Amino acid sequence: MALAVANYKRKFMKMGKQILIIVLLVIIMINKCYSQNDNKMEMEKFNIEKYKGLAQDTAYSPSATDLYLVDNDQRIRILYFNDMIQVEETNIDSAFKRVKVYSRKSNNLLATGSFFYNFPIGNHIGFDENGNVINNKDYDTDYQFSLTDLEKKMKEEYKIDIMNVERTFGVNRYIETTKIKLPLYEIYYRDAINRSLLHCFILNGNNGETLYTITRFVKGEKGSLLEEYINSLK
Repeated sequence: MALAVANYKRKFMKMGKQILIIVLLVIIMINKCYSQNDNKMEMEKFNIEKYKGLAQDTAYSPSATDLYLVDNDQRIRILYFNDMIQVEETNIDSAFKRVKVYSRKSNNLLATGSFFYNFPIGNHIGFDENGNVINNKDYDTDYQFSLTDLEKKMKEEYKIDIMNVERTFGVNRYIETTKIKLPLYEIYYRDAINRSLLHCFILNGNNGETLYTITRFVKGEKGSLLEEYINSLK
């Protein structure tokens, strides 16, 4: 019997945005603690003039300061915070996002990295105000089963394309540290006929083994997919 999840889409996206901001803030905080002058790179600065003349992205409602723009098939979001400027770039039909964070005071680049459905992937690099590389974290090292492996497995075994942003409700990965102590992937994919029905999966991030699968509805009862999986082991 299909289980339901209340307001899951909104919570999933909110959680993704929080993760994105937290990851970049961690990089910036590390930047303030360490410096390695031998890793200096050419200084990159934020320049608002670069974006003038671009059309407004009608898929979003602009705020008093933040900008939502489109450049052909590219989406650009410019978000202003108290002491930093965050620029997000993605193709309209892509789940990959490129993010750069600049100092609002000097416009100097402070951090850069990429995300897939709002979780960090690849190398995220932090800089000090002089352009020195002071932090370089690879977010893929904890997952022996790569995104490429995941994409292939889901296509071959389940006919699911996680690169299809219209059908993919959400993808996440994290390390569960208390119960099963494994790196995990979570996938939520819309049914081809009933778009309110989600096909949900938990996979082992080490070897790609499917640990748990179930169907849920977009709206309904609250519940964590991980908790359901852990409870099923009892």
